[in-house]
Amino acid sequence: MAKLILQGYGSTPTITIENNDKKEDITLSLYPIDELNSEHQTSLPNQDGYQILDNNIGYILPSSCSAENRDEGLKKIFNNTKGIIIDMRCYPGDYISFPFLRHLSILKLNHSLITAGDVSYPGYHYFINWEYNNQNFDYTNTYEHKIVVIVNEETQSQAEDNVLGFQLLPQTIAIGSPTAGANGAVSRIPLLGGLQTRITGLGVYYPDGSNLQRCGVKIDEFIEPTIEENRAERDEVLERAIEIIKN
Repeated sequence: MAKLILQGYGSTPTITIENNDKKEDITLSLYPIDELNSEHQTSLPNQDGYQILDNNIGYILPSSCSAENRDEGLKKIFNNTKGIIIDMRCYPGDYISFPFLRHLSILKLNHSLITAGDVSYPGYHYFINWEYNNQNFDYTNTYEHKIVVIVNEETQSQAEDNVLGFQLLPQTIAIGSPTAGANGAVSRIPLLGGLQTRITGLGVYYPDGSNLQRCGVKIDEFIEPTIEENRAERDEVLERAIEIIKN
């Protein structure tokens, strides 16, 4: 929304905001789109990717994760915790779900169904059963505690794909609000005049055939932020995730 409101040339639009029953007009400055650093932004504060909450709950913020801190971070999260929260209200800095599963000795699971087009037969799509196969790794770890994945509208593309991976585990609970429903490889199409457009080049489905694109990931418990929560600077969704693990 911020990118759409703030991009433009010349004019200075005025918007009206309402706060505590008081209305106020604010004049905005507009910017060319290439000056707006709005790609894969997250509303969450910049913080460590791997943390321990309340002394015994693991917390992962994938936007702050990297391949370099992955092994050390995952060991920290798995050791002596009574549950794990994965905050997917962001765009991942590391493709974390498969390394996460490798630490749990998961050998082989059906991840998703993919449909791909055939250029020799326009309009024809074929299904690919995308399996998660971990047979080349030798881990002996197990983790039987709850895993809570938090999602919202900022959970898009690779983030949704990571959620699919976490949902392979039977103890995973997804909470939050609908995700973008825009997973699948991005294909760019060049147009005349230096323009380009993009489409999702693959269809993505759950192993049972239910659709992810345009629908979002499956959510076990719907919960979304409120105005009162924002005013109080609380994160009720995270609070609920902690409550689920403790109870």
